[in-house]
Order: sequence, then structure tokens, then C-alpha cells
Amino acid sequence: MQDPKVVVGALARIEITAAAAVKQRLCSIDGVSTFGLGESERIGVLIESTGIDVVHDKLTSEVAATEGVLGVWPISLEVDDGSAW
Repeated sequence: MQDPKVVVGALARIEITAAAAVKQRLCSIDGVSTFGLGESERIGVLIESTGIDVVHDKLTSEVAATEGVLGVWPISLEVDDGSAW
């Protein structure tokens, strides 16, 4: 069985003075993209990969450890295992 595609949406609190650099660092992580939330100290982060464990590791080991990220909280989870309901 193939690992499911997993997407996690997260809220990240970042250093305001380094916002552009933090966004660039996050987007350099494979499978990670960011989007604005209309606030300078918070951004949205999408993490896409295969398997929940892979996404969890990416969130806790890479995104949370990125220089300028003060905290990150997962707020949504989507799992596509390819099966029809």
C-alpha cells in the first residue's frame, strides 16, 4: 500500500524584523510553503508530504527549528489515501 498524501496547515509566529528571510528559509524546505495572514508576526505554513510521520517530523524538526520561527502550531490535517468514500 502506498503512503497517503498528507497536508498540514499550521500557524507560525515569526520574528517581525526578519519576516522576509524567515519566509524564504521556510519555503526552501522541501514540501513547505507559506502564506500571509494579514499580520506581520504570524504566517500560515503548508507542509505536504507522504505519510503522517514524515509531515510530523518536518513540522517538529525542520519548520519549528527554522531560524526566526518563534513557535508553530498545526491547525489542520488532510489525508488523501486515494480511496473513494
